[in-house]
Amino acid sequence: MPGVLLMALTGACSSFAADDRPVSPSASAPVVRTDREPIARRFPALGDFRQVHWLGGVVGGAPSARDTVPGPSTYWIHAVVVPDEAGYRRIVTRFTWNEAPRPEVDEPLAAKVDLSGEWATGPDYWTHLAPGPGYTGTVHLNRTHRYLYLTVTID
Repeated sequence: MPGVLLMALTGACSSFAADDRPVSPSASAPVVRTDREPIARRFPALGDFRQVHWLGGVVGGAPSARDTVPGPSTYWIHAVVVPDEAGYRRIVTRFTWNEAPRPEVDEPLAAKVDLSGEWATGPDYWTHLAPGPGYTGTVHLNRTHRYLYLTVTID
């Protein structure tokens, strides 16, 4: 099951191994992370943010899959990011946002945020946010509670 990167209404979470490689969450208990550095480093265009909650892993693999399957791996990240006030204002005024239905957010990240409210997607913001080739994803904005929800794959 894909991991989810989420930032809470006023916070955030994360999930990479100590060596900074994403790990596939176990079927029983994925670990939501809140360390900021891996997300800030991968997405410098986020700027300052107050909190992050996130999960990450290897697409289609168990934690040991990277060690047993030859070749490059594709990683996933799902995150909730809460921008600071200035960042939020910049995001909503500089980029186009289109009304959207609430995205599906996997547990345990869904338990970390209020999913109610007005949602929008921002394809041009994703273009701004993506650090380069190999990153594909979507970004949703919860306008009511002022956080971003990112779903990303990295080749």
